[in-house]
Amino acid sequence: MENRDWLLHFKRYIIDYKVDRIHLENRDFIKSYPDGKYYSTLKGDKVRSKSEQYIADWLYRHNIQYLYEPKVSFSDFSFTPDFFIPGANLYLEHISDRSAPMQQKEKQFVKSGHTLVCTYEHMTRDSNLFNLALTRIIKGRLPANYTTQTILSYEEEMKNHGKEVRDFLQQVIRVLDMCQADGVDLEKM
Repeated sequence: MENRDWLLHFKRYIIDYKVDRIHLENRDFIKSYPDGKYYSTLKGDKVRSKSEQYIADWLYRHNIQYLYEPKVSFSDFSFTPDFFIPGANLYLEHISDRSAPMQQKEKQFVKSGHTLVCTYEHMTRDSNLFNLALTRIIKGRLPANYTTQTILSYEEEMKNHGKEVRDFLQQVIRVLDMCQADGVDLEKM
């Protein structure tokens, strides 16, 4: 696919509006996700928040492998940090007003010698600054030969969303037919 940004935007649209159906007021389907993971990422993971979805999608767009909520037991107890990025040997925790207290987890990272970096909800208010923060936090820790750009295949990216893509295309055709029937000149729009 020559235009990788277009493909990722289209996939995000299909996931948001056809799969997760974020536009619906009455989202009864949320009840079918008792673990609270009902936001879909571009990679196909289910995550707990829009901010975590944004981080996972950023990692995916930059071809950075990650594990979501890996179970770790460094010293005194087990817990699940939000992300582990193997290529950078880095754990990433996103902190919001809904997050559990971090003091005990932070002590575990210090005791074990593992690296933990935190992002905060207020950082997500400006997507440019948040992108810059993720770039500074993660890319600088990746090996020098790490390639963050890959060629994407439409077939691979959309393989699990055929039904939703067909539904979208049927809606587009329906709108085009209505425009044609009403004599709307799409070139002048």
